[in-house]
Amino acid sequence: MAIWPTNLNFNVSAWIRSKRCRRLLKQPLRLNTHSQAALFPLEAPVRGADYRVGGVFTRCGQFITKSGLVRQSQQLIQPITDPVYDNCTYMPGRAIYLGACFNHYGHFITESLGRIWPLIQEGIDSYDHIVVLPWTTIPLYALKVFQQMGLSDRLLIPETPIIFETLDVPDTLITLGDQVHSSITCLSQIYADVDKIRGIEEQVLFISRANVGLSGFDRALIGEEAIENMLENSGARIFRPEEHELEEQIRILKSHRTVVGFGGSGLHTLLLSGGKKSIFGYTARKLPPIFPLIDAALENNSVYVHAKGKLLPGMAPLRTCFMPQIINPKPVLSVLKSSGLISDFDLSELSSPDYLNAITQKYNTVLLLRHAVETRAKAELNVTRIAIDQFVDKFKIDWQHVQEQATRNTDLTEIFGSYLD
Repeated sequence: MAIWPTNLNFNVSAWIRSKRCRRLLKQPLRLNTHSQAALFPLEAPVRGADYRVGGVFTRCGQFITKSGLVRQSQQLIQPITDPVYDNCTYMPGRAIYLGACFNHYGHFITESLGRIWPLIQEGIDSYDHIVVLPWTTIPLYALKVFQQMGLSDRLLIPETPIIFETLDVPDTLITLGDQVHSSITCLSQIYADVDKIRGIEEQVLFISRANVGLSGFDRALIGEEAIENMLENSGARIFRPEEHELEEQIRILKSHRTVVGFGGSGLHTLLLSGGKKSIFGYTARKLPPIFPLIDAALENNSVYVHAKGKLLPGMAPLRTCFMPQIINPKPVLSVLKSSGLISDFDLSELSSPDYLNAITQKYNTVLLLRHAVETRAKAELNVTRIAIDQFVDKFKIDWQHVQEQATRNTDLTEIFGSYLD
């Protein structure tokens, strides 16, 4: 497995002191109140589009920019060209707009909860309606968070256009890219009544992604198992969030002072559990600036390690969104060793032909699943199957794994059914 330099560690404390740092926003958050505002449900303009059309407009037909969704300088909620008010339902009372609700866990925590601060600071009694717009569908974990806050009875998920007597549009706490407000810490109050598990504070917690991304619907990691095995042998708790209800995830995170894990959605749960942790993160991509900014807000002592491994011979050079990332464990284990979290380690078995063949096949298999899912989202089934044929003609696939995933997901069954007969 390709070895990358070990001097690419990213120390958050040093970064915060540097001139390169984007500072935490600390200006007062604003609650923007609009009378007779019209809200239009979000719609994808074409199949597979990564943005939506709809949102909130003034009674004069002007898009309310503060209600939009900006991600890395891109406006992901585009205004309707000529909003028609004739079919709008009138909703009396006072409402608050929480924005788009995502069915991607990390984006739900960071973006969909980004406008919820007035309800935490002032309570829900000031509002008759709490409005969220589904990006696709509202996931179960989102409904449970809303239930935890006591919002269920007032939650409004519009399916048709609505004109509100009064609609509050709060400033957002996070703009994915490089803006985080210091008040992001208020999210930990949602689960403030969840207690720690006593007596395990000194045990290292490893957030594992071993079972994530195997179906093609999330990002898979290749090579992380070496980190997991070494930490487990050193007494760390191996924590797979998807096996626990969200409340139990928060309880476990609250209970451990030292957390190790990939710089992804798993670490965002710290926004709900609270900070003042020692974080050892790693990534195979450029570290998104919001991670150190969130750590700064939560007062985490954090280090991130650049641990990108190169494509091995036989791995498909295909690019997709949420494509699998190859983790080189050596720089991560080196940092963990120097920090006293593990003892010496031996990675010689990672150079064996059997291991390299196994991870090459795993990489190609999860990449094929991801490629098929993305292609199907934008094209007809016959086009998707042509793309599959072209892929499997060149690269070795673990068809048993594909079959296991297809039996658990109807979309994959549709895509791969004829290949598994």
